[in-house]
Amino acid sequence: MGATAQQIDGEFTMLAGSIVVADWHGVGKADSTIKAYESYRAQHLKLIADGSIIVENGLGRVVKDIVFGSPSTAGAIAQGRSCNGRISWIADDGTTFGSWESRGVDPLDP
Repeated sequence: MGATAQQIDGEFTMLAGSIVVADWHGVGKADSTIKAYESYRAQHLKLIADGSIIVENGLGRVVKDIVFGSPSTAGAIAQGRSCNGRISWIADDGTTFGSWESRGVDPLDP
């Protein structure tokens, strides 16, 4: 989309100014997947409700840095579907977060 993130004090943080989906659109077939997607959807809605993400012209914009428990959760919120954050977040040089994490390359784009 246009989201950026940094590892700040050991926490995966999506940065203010990131562009994310306006609405969660992931779906699942298995009960466990449906539950996980509902959790992501709820988190996305909470971030909109608390003003961390504002929706304008069909896009979400992060207005303050958001700390996530994992790069995968951050990626899911950014993309509107589940993802493996270790491969979905990519540094400017093409390095995935999984490789980047040990090197400390900054910033990242999904």
